[in-house]
Amino acid sequence: MIKLKTFVCLFLLCVCYATQAQARLGNYQIRVVPDRDNWTYELNQPAKFTVSVTLDNHQISGLSFKYSCGLEAMPPSIEKTVVTTAQTLTIEAGTLDKPGFLRCVATMETGGRTYRGLGTAGFRPDLIKPTTDDPKDFDQLWEDGKKELAKLPIDAKFEPLFRNSSA
Repeated sequence: MIKLKTFVCLFLLCVCYATQAQARLGNYQIRVVPDRDNWTYELNQPAKFTVSVTLDNHQISGLSFKYSCGLEAMPPSIEKTVVTTAQTLTIEAGTLDKPGFLRCVATMETGGRTYRGLGTAGFRPDLIKPTTDDPKDFDQLWEDGKKELAKLPIDAKFEPLFRNSSA
């Protein structure tokens, strides 16, 4: 009888230890979404981003994360650290008076891993101009290249990577 009680106690102790030592595994995700469905804005129109931090698609609270907003590929003009809540966070990211892109990036570190989400708002991207001009002889170079390529015979061959051994 003592052996049975000892076995049961050791078994329960092992089960309790195993459940305590087991970390919660899940899929964290950070979503950063602009407030416009098509992600495009008029010049000088304010852009807002909604940030949600989820674990297995459930909004989580109590975790610290950082966000930054600014011109794409430039140092951010807004940087803050906040704590997640059961609600999504709305960020007022500003606006642009020239065509371009405004980016919002949110990052969080937990469990030794870094999670990142980003969203981009386009301010009249249809008005963005190229930053360089084509060389003056580009069209002639292109046409000459097409003519040279057309002189080469087309000799297409099919060579399978794997051979069917049953054939």
